[in-house]
Amino acid sequence: MKKRINQLAEIGVEADLIIFHPYDRWGFSKMSPDEDDQYLKYFVARLAALPNVWWSMANEYDLMPSKTMADWDRFIHITSDNDPFGHLLSVHNCFAFYDHNHPRITHSSIQRSGANLSALWREKYGKPVSIDECCYEGDIAELWGNISAQKMVRRFWDGTVNGGYVTHGETYYNDEENLWWAKGGKLIGESVERIAFLRKILEEGPDEGLDPVKSTGAYRTTIAGGLDNVVLAQLFQPTPGEEDWPRVQAWFATAGQPHRYYLSYLGENQPSEFAVATPPGEKYSATLIDTWEMTEKTLSDSVERGDILHFSPKPYQALLFKRVDGE
Repeated sequence: MKKRINQLAEIGVEADLIIFHPYDRWGFSKMSPDEDDQYLKYFVARLAALPNVWWSMANEYDLMPSKTMADWDRFIHITSDNDPFGHLLSVHNCFAFYDHNHPRITHSSIQRSGANLSALWREKYGKPVSIDECCYEGDIAELWGNISAQKMVRRFWDGTVNGGYVTHGETYYNDEENLWWAKGGKLIGESVERIAFLRKILEEGPDEGLDPVKSTGAYRTTIAGGLDNVVLAQLFQPTPGEEDWPRVQAWFATAGQPHRYYLSYLGENQPSEFAVATPPGEKYSATLIDTWEMTEKTLSDSVERGDILHFSPKPYQALLFKRVDGE
């Protein structure tokens, strides 16, 4: 195992190690409490010195009926107490989320297709959100393993502009029955290069990463718990500190760094115009991104709040605004 983890480190990959899961054929999921504790202490002692290790206490913890919530709490403390380097630690779910408010959990590890809800989970738990399974691009029979490349790419963008991190997997059937998801090999799906394109955009962005912009209609609707729970006054009232700004209604989910950088994703919508909602008195360049064709087109070298951009309507586009007049 150390060899493989070190090989991942050589190519810049973090190893999120699954400690327990309900699918094993060796009995690790059904050990006694004493055996569990000894296994954890040994596991952490062997691997904690490796710098690119994360601890995933379980894959789908809630599918292991022999383990109680008290067991999981004990496992988290044993792992954390025996790790002198403080590696990242979380618990992955199938149905009900683990309580990511747990003080020893460093980030939310979530299995859900709705990556756009990342903003809600950030707010709820106050921690980074990793969507560790938003379904897989592929063609197998199971519902979780046959979404299209377009859906996979959209979920990555939905997660990004809502402040989350999304993970990729692929489950195309072949004659050898070797799914990449289980055994690795060569990725053949169309989403891979488009996810790499998104990564390039993010790496060229602010070093601090991107945080959701809380003034958008998308953010406010998400935080309210969906359209059924939206209060009209809350949806349209100015964001604190922006009461004197000229009114521009920004609907689409947007992430960025204040007064510097804003990235809006249009998803399946295909507007032909877009109202610029950057802070007043600041100038920005405006770039249209085709997230499927992987192209970037400059729409304007200088726009301000309230300007209207026009472009050809098409789904899966994004708009990037970068400050050009200094700060």
